[in-house]
Amino acid sequence: LIEKYSNSTQNNDEAYQLCLYYLGTQNYKMLEETVDEAERQLAETWVQCYIHKIGYLRGRLLEHEDKWKDALILYVEFLNYDPINYDLRTSIGQIQRLLGNHSQSIQMFSDLLKGDPMSGKLNFELAKTYYADGNRKKALEHLEIVLDIWENADPIYKLSIEVREKWTLWNQIN
Repeated sequence: LIEKYSNSTQNNDEAYQLCLYYLGTQNYKMLEETVDEAERQLAETWVQCYIHKIGYLRGRLLEHEDKWKDALILYVEFLNYDPINYDLRTSIGQIQRLLGNHSQSIQMFSDLLKGDPMSGKLNFELAKTYYADGNRKKALEHLEIVLDIWENADPIYKLSIEVREKWTLWNQIN
């Protein structure tokens, strides 16, 4: 996979894009192999330039194995290398929700929304957290924001479909 790569920046970028491809296609076996091989073949430059991205990818692998506490520890550790990293912070908010730490999840997504209040994805994550915390009213408020943002979204857009399904489900519950 990475055998042809040297330590050039371009090859680091190619290795990272390949990792993102495997993550996007949920091919976790190939993702793990690619990260491992990039660390071996690209060595120091990969680790130095991509340290927070490696942490994100390794965390996603742990999530796939349902090792949420381990993933959270890893995300927090690697956040030290890039304290404003969107992917790491979003993942921390999601894991906090999965672990039942709703107030930390709400705080993380609220902080992220300060920089991008019209983010459909972040508003949806916050809605799911409020719902998990038992605050249906706040959950529906943020779901409405998402519906407004994605009003003209492609009807096959997966997140948009999920939002509409949640809207229907959450409004049926008394």
